[in-house]
Amino acid sequence: MSKDDWVDLWKTHKIRVVLGALIFFGVVGVLLFEQRGVFPFRFLEHLFMAFAVAGFIALIIELTLQRQLVRNAFEAAIGYLLRDELKGELRWIYGLDLLCEKHIQHVSLKEIPETQLVIARSTVIRTFRNISDKEIPIPLNVAIDEWFHEGFPSNVISFRYQHDGQPQSNNLATTGIKKTDAGLAFEAVPTQHLKRGQRITLSFEVEETKQRNDWMFVTFSTPTANPTVTVDAPESIEIGVAFDHRNAGDLSIKKGERTWQLDGMMLPRMDIRIRWYDKERSKQWLQ
Repeated sequence: MSKDDWVDLWKTHKIRVVLGALIFFGVVGVLLFEQRGVFPFRFLEHLFMAFAVAGFIALIIELTLQRQLVRNAFEAAIGYLLRDELKGELRWIYGLDLLCEKHIQHVSLKEIPETQLVIARSTVIRTFRNISDKEIPIPLNVAIDEWFHEGFPSNVISFRYQHDGQPQSNNLATTGIKKTDAGLAFEAVPTQHLKRGQRITLSFEVEETKQRNDWMFVTFSTPTANPTVTVDAPESIEIGVAFDHRNAGDLSIKKGERTWQLDGMMLPRMDIRIRWYDKERSKQWLQ
């Protein structure tokens, strides 16, 4: 585990550690100061017994009731402060169990000779952490569109996963890819599970055939922190990347000639939009 992981672990469990230590020292004190102990002293025996009992009760509350009490307080607060139309949305955000801590996406555009088409290949790496207090399932799936360009179908090339401290899986996308009405859907079996605080990295590679003047958007059901997108394309094609964030104008950073990053959090269903077009045609359009 990294230093940051140990810090996160301590922040998550420090109260439980303190309460456990209080129970331990309370029990030791009772054994030392009881009538048959090494240092019999009734007052100290009762004092340490009180410490042990108080620590035990507090630990039970911490393990069973704390989250519910916090949730009740939160719901009471938003019930007082927010309009009815917004309460459900904030409860939904508060109840999210999974966070994408890292999103790195590389898109490569390759022209198809004698056509106005390009092959758009996307390689995506996403690292998730369970931010809830329970074990949760992690579906292994991805879906893409089919644009019906004869001879150039969409394709799910690879899909892999890796738990922290374990080797990466083999390519799971050799089977399990199904056609939908206008696309492809892949889902691996069995579903993986994450305990509290655990991480998993999903990586996949997909391919779509698009127009030379076109765009793609990427959307996820998990809140995503600081996503980074790099696009490689021929010099004749102009590229732009936009993040569907309320403050994207201030938080979007261009980290290289064709690399963009949002220094912030994207909520579920917010899009990353990648737009490209022919530079010469743009100049003609502007004349």
